[in-house]
Order: sequence, then C-alpha cells, then structure tokens
Amino acid sequence: MQLVVQMNKVDIIDNPKLVKVAAMIRRYGPTMKYFVVDFQAELLQTITDATVSILYFVPNRMGKYDKAIYNRTINFCTFLRQPATDRILKMIYENMNRGGNLPRRCPIMVGKYSFNSSLDGLHLPSFLPESNFRFDIKFQRGPRYELILLVVQMNKVDVIDNPKLVKVAAMIRRYGPMMKYFVVDFQAELLQTITDATVSTLYYVPNRMGKYDKAIYNRTMNFCTFLRQPATDRILKMIYDNMNRAGNLPRRCPIMVGKYSFNTSLDGLHIPSFLPESNFRFDLNFHRGPRHELILNLSRGGLVYPLISITKSDSERKDGSCVCLSDTFANTYKPGGTGHCGTEPYRRTWL
Repeated sequence: MQLVVQMNKVDIIDNPKLVKVAAMIRRYGPTMKYFVVDFQAELLQTITDATVSILYFVPNRMGKYDKAIYNRTINFCTFLRQPATDRILKMIYENMNRGGNLPRRCPIMVGKYSFNSSLDGLHLPSFLPESNFRFDIKFQRGPRYELILLVVQMNKVDVIDNPKLVKVAAMIRRYGPMMKYFVVDFQAELLQTITDATVSTLYYVPNRMGKYDKAIYNRTMNFCTFLRQPATDRILKMIYDNMNRAGNLPRRCPIMVGKYSFNTSLDGLHIPSFLPESNFRFDLNFHRGPRHELILNLSRGGLVYPLISITKSDSERKDGSCVCLSDTFANTYKPGGTGHCGTEPYRRTWL
C-alpha cells in the first residue's frame, strides 16, 4: 500500500539575511481541482554547510500537531553528494525539482532558484498513516543551526472557489521598510455574470482547545445591497475598501464576467474594539442566488505574522519593531520574544 499526498496549504519562514522567497498559487489538473505553489528563491549568501530536517506530523485528538511521527536530520551537502542516504528526502527533493533548478552540490551559490511544492502523486511509505498531516522541511546553516528556510505543508485550504464561476491565482510579495511585510495579491477571473449574491463576514477566536468552532461576529447580507449602500455594514466596508485600494473589485451589480484584482494585506486596518485582541480567523464567504451556490471563500488567520498586520495585533511593537513568533503551527500561533530568533525576526508567510 502507498500513501498519496495532496498538498494544499504552505507556510514559509525564511531568514531575510540569507534568502528571499516569493510564491504563487495556481491550479492544474482535471477540472482544475489541484493546487501547486511555485516558489522563486533568491539566495543572498553562499551556503557551504547546511543541515536539512524532515518531519511528518499527524494531529492528536485535540487536532494539534505536537509530536512528529517521522523526524530525521542529515547534512544537506552529504545528501546532495549521496541522495540515497535518505529515501524519503530523495523522493521529495526530486519531486519538488521536476521543473526547477534546486542545487545539486555544495557550496550552494548566491543566485535565484525555483521549485514547486505540489507533492501530488508522491508515494510516501505505507508506515505513514492516511490522515490529515503536517509535513516540514527545515534548512539550517552551520554549527549554530541558523535558520535558512522552513517550508511547512499542510492539508488545509484557505482560499476555496467554485471553478465553474471563478478562477483565482495568488502571489506573495514583500513591501514596506526593510521589506518586512507580506501582501498576497489576488487575480480572479469571473466566468459567469453574477446578478444576485450574498456575503458573509465571520470573525473567530480560538476556544480553550485551540479550535475555531463558533464565530463571535457573524453577519450575512445581500452583496448587491452592500455595493449600493456600503454604510449598511461598517466592518465589511472597511475590509472591502482596504482590499480594493489598488484593485478593481466590483462597485455595483450585476458583476460582469472579467478579471478582478485585490490584495489581503489588511495592514493598518482598525478592527473595532469589541473584537478581542487575540489569535483569530476571519472569513469572507460569497454565495450566489437562492440556493447559496458557493462563489468564493477567503479565510485569513491572525497573529499569523506578517501576512496580516492588524492594528490590534501584538506582533508589532509601538516603535514599529517586530516581535517574532515561537515555533508553533496550525491554529496555535503565539507571540514570542526576540530571543526566539535573535535580533532579526524571521518572516512567516501563510498561504
């Protein structure tokens, strides 16, 4: 028996002193139902010695990914010379490099590298259970194990669209002082004219178990009514205006077939004081017609630094300096002190 992996969420932490990473999500395959994330990485310093760690997690009964059931660390340069030293890493590395130019030997030179992380069709050994999972590849440099890059792959979808109605692609880019913030730019192609739609705005905070079960703010309204009278929902108006600062989101109904763009940085957005300062999840759901056919679902995580830089978040100090995060994942993001990652906070990108 073989386990086939289908990846549909990626979390990236890079060290901006060593590497800059950009990623773009796209669909492929029959009915465009699969996702692949294409990466472009620019290495800023030559790497002469590195380790790579492979970790495979499945959730416990609480839904948390606490303990890896597979965990192996090897010298990356040794692996490049002798790929057979780790069969699982060899399968993954070759799969990621099918259309890329990942390094084949050390030293790893300054330059631009590309790879993808679909991992679909990858046959992992049968001792890995068929389950929700988290899969980490972690690269570190030298005897002090300085982080180079961590790629976390999970089976969770944060953008869900209806391919009969809309196709969505997304690209991550940096901006701001020292390029320390992230924004996700979306390109959406609407395939059918929408004459009647609803929009639901939901805001969640985790319960004691760390799960996002019940929204503390949940409002559904007619989207066409909102476009005519934006003041009917103050929170949605703030979000929609913020997303559309450099975009061309629709201003009236019917919403015509065509291409639309928007971004989801949400930096500088002032969330109302009745919403608690906390980890959070924020959803926008769009449905069509009386049968509430899904058009698009956008889900954003909070204190997932720095994709969302919310004014109420404590991921940024008053003087503008950043607080890095401790190494927690999957709905357990927690603010950490700078001691976790030195004077230069690492950057977290959540797709």
